[in-house]
Amino acid sequence: MSGCDFPSVVELNIGGVLYTTSLKTLTSHPDSQLHAIFTGREPITQDAKGRYFLDRDGVLFRYVLDFLRDGTVVLPECFRERERLRREAEKYLLPGLVEAISSESRSRGPGSITVGVKNQIKN
Repeated sequence: MSGCDFPSVVELNIGGVLYTTSLKTLTSHPDSQLHAIFTGREPITQDAKGRYFLDRDGVLFRYVLDFLRDGTVVLPECFRERERLRREAEKYLLPGLVEAISSESRSRGPGSITVGVKNQIKN
């Protein structure tokens, strides 16, 4: 399938999780695997409903998509899947996302727990 065959709005099935985004977003990083796929340089299959299918982690893809949209990634404070997300970023050939994940991890530092103590006041 060549790049001109892809619609401007693309429906994706990433590991069973459905996304809709623009072709412009998917091709925004010229050296990425997604750019290669959605310009027709690499093959992609479609599911039974015609959505483009990638057998990757569909939940983590939301962060990949955020990065493609604006070049940044904001992870939840208690995010425990950094290594898995880094692996996804490497698979999609997005070194900027790999670096963003590493930078975010370094900026957070070690975690801490705050424990509150309830004082009882007796009259």
